[in-house]
Amino acid sequence: MDNLRPLVVPGDAGLHVVCWFRGTMVSSQAYNAEVAALIQPAD
Repeated sequence: MDNLRPLVVPGDAGLHVVCWFRGTMVSSQAYNAEVAALIQPAD
């Protein structure tokens, strides 16, 4: 599995959020992927 591309999501001052697109991609029409996220409350 590869981490393919970071994503920019709307912000929330109460959260720290990191999102990225991961999976396998043979071509732009042949892929198996998902969006992953880490979400934590802001300190």
